[in-house]
Amino acid sequence: MDLKKFQKKLVGSEEQRAVSPVIGVILMVAITVILAAVIAAFVLDMGSGVEQNAQAGANIEFDSTNDKLSVTYSSTQNADHIVATFTDDEGDNAEYQLDSPGSKVILEDDSPTATPEAESATATTSGSVTANTGVDAAGGSNAFGIESGTDEEMSVIVTAVKGDTTTVIAEDSDTV
Repeated sequence: MDLKKFQKKLVGSEEQRAVSPVIGVILMVAITVILAAVIAAFVLDMGSGVEQNAQAGANIEFDSTNDKLSVTYSSTQNADHIVATFTDDEGDNAEYQLDSPGSKVILEDDSPTATPEAESATATTSGSVTANTGVDAAGGSNAFGIESGTDEEMSVIVTAVKGDTTTVIAEDSDTV
């Protein structure tokens, strides 16, 4: 079987070819470059609409000996403010907005000699702090408190806020 005559029928002779191999390679490279440019433009355009996460620093401290817990706004990168949410083991909470680095919220049992199961707390703030819910909040207090004489599981979640974006920056729980 002579494959040369089949090759001429399938590929064509030198005179029958419409494009030389060099021009074919140039066309393929040009198509590849144009396709890569279109894909790059699409991908780069998609990344421009992504917002940065809110970033800030906060310190959470538990003092089980004195029934105290505190949050300090230590640093800001791009956050407008931070929100500290304290939650007791019954699900009640107190929420504070700290507006500038150096601001601090301290929650402590305000009646350490009271009988067990008496829930109460005092909030001490420094710097620019707003009570949103819970202890000392405008509109009264809910059932949030630190029980005297008992070990109570407390948790703190601190979120950084930038516009509509919130990011959890610190989270801790301990017994006070």
